[in-house]
Amino acid sequence: MPLCENRIRAAAFSARWCLLCVLLVACEPAANDFGFTIESVESRSSARSVIVTLHQKINLSGEARDALVHGVPLTITTEMQATSAVDSERRNSVRIWEIRYLPLSGHYQLTSESPLMVKTFPRLRHALAELNQVDLEVTVPAAHVLEIRVRSFLDKAGLPPPMRLPTLLSSRWDHDSGWHVYRVNTAAG
Repeated sequence: MPLCENRIRAAAFSARWCLLCVLLVACEPAANDFGFTIESVESRSSARSVIVTLHQKINLSGEARDALVHGVPLTITTEMQATSAVDSERRNSVRIWEIRYLPLSGHYQLTSESPLMVKTFPRLRHALAELNQVDLEVTVPAAHVLEIRVRSFLDKAGLPPPMRLPTLLSSRWDHDSGWHVYRVNTAAG
């Protein structure tokens, strides 16, 4: 008799455990409440360069916000690749920002090295709004048709080593707009 009771208890425990797992997965926030979204891309060209303006929306997941508040700086990278149809040479432009939480003042600091910029904001949403419009520039020789690829992402390699593996395994750290591709004719101006 005790053997049957143990099996019944084990089965009931397993059923409760499965139900709890299903409920936890069902209660996880929707995947679209965070991430990077490129809303539009504009370009203007001169005789020697192409300037691409990227309009984007950045929302950090709760895990990324929590890490930021607990002293982990986050690195956001926006990159552009321009490939000429004439010479197949790829020209790159990259902008890198770092966001830090300043616990003594309760503010957020946004820094960039190229061009040099250091700004402080009272709220995280203000710091992220600063990145809603990004300009990237590449030098091109003569009139070309270029294939432009742009994307923005949270650079997980910039995180402290103990955090890297968990962020690679968690979908809540997937902050990448993916590549957006379009063509620009630099002769048209």
